[in-house]
Amino acid sequence: MMFRQRPIAAPDTLGERLRQLREEAHLSLDEIGREIHVASKYLSAIEEGRYQELPGPVYARNFVRLYIQRMGLSLDAAMETFAAEYTIMTAARPAKRPMLAQRSKHRTPWWRQHRRLVLAAALILVVIGYFGWQVARLISPPLLVVTQPASDRSQKATFITVVGQTEIGAKVAINNQAVDTAANGTFSVRIDLQPGLNTLEIS
Repeated sequence: MMFRQRPIAAPDTLGERLRQLREEAHLSLDEIGREIHVASKYLSAIEEGRYQELPGPVYARNFVRLYIQRMGLSLDAAMETFAAEYTIMTAARPAKRPMLAQRSKHRTPWWRQHRRLVLAAALILVVIGYFGWQVARLISPPLLVVTQPASDRSQKATFITVVGQTEIGAKVAINNQAVDTAANGTFSVRIDLQPGLNTLEIS
């Protein structure tokens, strides 16, 4: 009897690699989701490369990072792969330009006749858009994602670890106590608990 060696194809994408590791560990998406506090529908989107279905780039990076760490992959290399795939999968496709009827060679286009008016209108729109963006930045709160612990939980331990991420430069406080954040906006802090009900206000 003769045997032939056949190479096993490696997964082409980060999502396929994560799914392969999960299936080898005989774990379901729901089980992984409960462990890392990420909805299974988002884990499924990660495995299938449907990054556009994740709720924004900050959430997407955080969900993928938690999944990578749970499955034991090299974090730096895997996150580089994710960044490349995310850019490709979420890139906006340019809209197709409709075909226009050919104009007469002797007819001056409308925009050339009124180009000063067009340029002035465009400049006004740019200025209004810029100030509107600045106002929106001032009045909108920074993004805050708390991945651990889950809300409304009970435990016997006398402490709990709060893990999350915010925007770079934002300040985080737990029960009005300032929390140190890393350069990329992540934070992890241990909170001592008192007997009975404990309430954590994270802002």
